[in-house]
Amino acid sequence: MRISKGKVVFSKSDMWDFDNTLSEVIHDGLVQFKKVGKNSYPPTFVEATPNHEDLNKYSDEECNKEWDRIFDVMIDGFKQHPEFYDVYGGEPTYNNLMNPEKFTDEENEAIEDEKYGLLHTYHSKPKEGYTQEDVDLYVQRMREYHQEITDKVKLGREYFAKYLGNLWI
Repeated sequence: MRISKGKVVFSKSDMWDFDNTLSEVIHDGLVQFKKVGKNSYPPTFVEATPNHEDLNKYSDEECNKEWDRIFDVMIDGFKQHPEFYDVYGGEPTYNNLMNPEKFTDEENEAIEDEKYGLLHTYHSKPKEGYTQEDVDLYVQRMREYHQEITDKVKLGREYFAKYLGNLWI
């Protein structure tokens, strides 16, 4: 991505993964916006108080704290999160596509298909020192991790959509 004659120009590689390209731009913009300093918070922070008769129920400090919290959630919604295996280490299994030497000839046998050519059946087994219970626990943690990241991204992007009109200094 570059700017040419005052217009943003995206390269072909930017377009291949456009969601990540835009996420990086938005993330960096939100981080910079937060560093520059915000002079206010969304007016709905005061208007949406539970008791409309008492508009001063929330102090400026409380509203600014909430705006900072929401900013952190939005930033988290656009950052590149590490992959599970980068955080928790590699898989406790071998698979026949990456480690064919660990499997029998029958497990590695490919099926010939007229339309698709050779088709391989995927097989996996625990690495030495791991049990199937270890593998199942790893898979469960991986699913939980991915769900946690998905939830963070979803909430951050929902807040971004909701408060986009309030991103001004």
